[in-house]
Amino acid sequence: YWQCADTVRDVEHLRGLWDRGQAPWRVWDDRRRTDAANPGRRQGDRVDWVWGILISDLFAKRFYQQFAKSRPDALFGGVSRRIIVDESRHQAFCEAYLSRMVPKLGTDRRRVLRQMRDELLSIMEQMQDPLRADCEVLGFSGHDLLERVAQDVLSHSRRVGLDDPPPDGGPSGVPAPVD
Repeated sequence: YWQCADTVRDVEHLRGLWDRGQAPWRVWDDRRRTDAANPGRRQGDRVDWVWGILISDLFAKRFYQQFAKSRPDALFGGVSRRIIVDESRHQAFCEAYLSRMVPKLGTDRRRVLRQMRDELLSIMEQMQDPLRADCEVLGFSGHDLLERVAQDVLSHSRRVGLDDPPPDGGPSGVPAPVD
């Protein structure tokens, strides 16, 4: 199953399908798991979504940089340079939003975001071997790409304050929703 999730409207549509039990990709029925993984969902903040978008955009930016370098005269090399500019705009928005919101988050929310970061980096690492031959055909190293993405993600984690303790050192900040 695939459904675009580029906009808030797309994400809300997918969440609605999930909440109504109509999600074709739903393979478990433990709603508490999804609520625990995304405690800000009912509060109206978009921290989890924006954090995922930032990581995705960092990956895309590095991929298109590699492609533009390896094939500068090819049509897609030129298109890649334009895509890089677009990804940079997305990153600036994400970083501005997260820099404002993350310092308000408590320990539990920060832990969820760090787990999300680590899981996404792990998934990218697992993609490396199956895509090695494809990367070689395109003229770049998947290992180098993922190394740069990981460095970018960790750098952004620090810049938005994700690795900093909450202001009072405890689980304060934006509270988790209550049922």
